Amino acid sequence: MIGSGFREAEEAPQESTHDDHDNRWEEAKSVITSGSLIPLRVHALIGPFREEFFIDYVDTEYCFRARTKGYKVIRTKRPTMRHAIGAISRHQMLWFKKWTFNHTADRRYYIARNDTVLLREYGDYVLGIWALKSFGRCVRLCKRIALYEERKVQKIVAIAQGWWDGIRGHMGPRPRGRSKNVVQI
Repeated sequence: MIGSGFREAEEAPQESTHDDHDNRWEEAKSVITSGSLIPLRVHALIGPFREEFFIDYVDTEYCFRARTKGYKVIRTKRPTMRHAIGAISRHQMLWFKKWTFNHTADRRYYIARNDTVLLREYGDYVLGIWALKSFGRCVRLCKRIALYEERKVQKIVAIAQGWWDGIRGHMGPRPRGRSKNVVQI
């Protein structure tokens, strides 16, 4: 899989610092699907994208699966496209600069659930440590939401539900009884 380098859509273009022509590519754990190239023959061997992941970590899981089958995932070091992930807002508290993506509660659910599933399926952890690692990631995400985002309660509840469903391996669409709105991305 060959991934495209990208910069956030809002970022200004920067001068390239990559003068070394032999150093244009790097191996990566995963790349985003947008702008990526996958030979059809390789795609047939790896299999389709995992539909039950719905939106978040679909590309990451695919790259992990490709790597377990012996394929490499590479990306260009140069940004070749502009790409927006969420509605980023930047914040400064004292001397710390933080940012957040301002995703909907439904999107936060899928992020927490799918990250938890990936840690369980592809992490090299013993005795369920993957669950603690995922829990720690969710807590950090909740802290950032509590400090900087709107609709804090709905998003934090969605993260908790996503984490719990990821622990139990419940996949597919977010259960309807938990969300008042249709899935918004």
